[in-house]
Amino acid sequence: MQTPEFEQRVTRAGEGLIREEAMVSSTPTNQQRTNETPTGELLCSLLADIRLVLEREADLARLELTDKGGRLRSAGGLLAGAVVAALLALGTLTASAVLVLARTLPAWVAAMVVGAVLVIGALVLFVVGRSRVRSAGPLAPTGTIQTAREDVAWMRRETERLRTTGSS
Repeated sequence: MQTPEFEQRVTRAGEGLIREEAMVSSTPTNQQRTNETPTGELLCSLLADIRLVLEREADLARLELTDKGGRLRSAGGLLAGAVVAALLALGTLTASAVLVLARTLPAWVAAMVVGAVLVIGALVLFVVGRSRVRSAGPLAPTGTIQTAREDVAWMRRETERLRTTGSS
């Protein structure tokens, strides 16, 4: 015969029976603790948990925005570099390239060839910079928004649970 501190479980495994003995805990369950704790204390505890969750969500949003800002700063630097490179190339190389090509081609044809090459180079830099801006994703802290929604749903469930246990 078993003492009252143990409960006996019998399960079927294959063809034989397996007996398991588990010690019944003497610590109160969450439901028992909730029933024994005054509603005021439960609400204070819930408010403290909500405040902590909101602080953590704000920290997470700050980290996420800092990360995205760093990536956008890098892409912005590339785009600014593309503009500067295009202007410097346009000013310096245009004149020299036109003069070199003007030896074998008419001057206007030489100027058109050099201009087309510069435009193609500027477009390549622009496309690379734009793709990096797009790869940074949306500016909104999407991860934080999702966890905040989950936290609000949890708070609603807990509030409803406290209402139902407090009124019974």
